Amino acid sequence: MITVKVDVSGAVKKLRSAGAAFDQRQALTEIGDSVLKRVRDGFATNGHHGKWKRMAPNTLVSGHASSLVRTGKLRGSFRSKVFGNRV
Repeated sequence: MITVKVDVSGAVKKLRSAGAAFDQRQALTEIGDSVLKRVRDGFATNGHHGKWKRMAPNTLVSGHASSLVRTGKLRGSFRSKVFGNRV
């Protein structure tokens, strides 16, 4: 499992001390949506910056690579969830 965490507590503290109105949950939701969009775009284009690294020969021979693409299990496994000051 790959986990990406974004902690905005420092930014929130600075914004609040400056008197700025800030909806932390909304900001974190948008960050999570943005990350998910990049992941989905990556699957659609085989990577953002050119092609993704070639799979190892053992992965290709085993058939695991094609089953992940064919079934969409890996693509569909990415989620975004807000936990306090993290997403």
